[in-house]
Amino acid sequence: MDRLEELKVVELGEKIGYKKGFEDARKQFERPHGEWIDCEDNNYCKCSICGNIVMIEEVTTYCGSCGASMAKEG
Repeated sequence: MDRLEELKVVELGEKIGYKKGFEDARKQFERPHGEWIDCEDNNYCKCSICGNIVMIEEVTTYCGSCGASMAKEG
């Protein structure tokens, strides 16, 4: 294997390594998707992922405790 071929192999290996590292990091930091439950009957809602309870006036598109996205998927 000549020097040029060696460099191509190293470059390809680095690209594969970077892509795998990026995919691993993305998977680690993906937010779970949840929903606010028990909102109809009282003044409080609960996160379906972690159980965090918030006042209905403080409901947002994400849970402040676990970071779960409460936005509809799709």
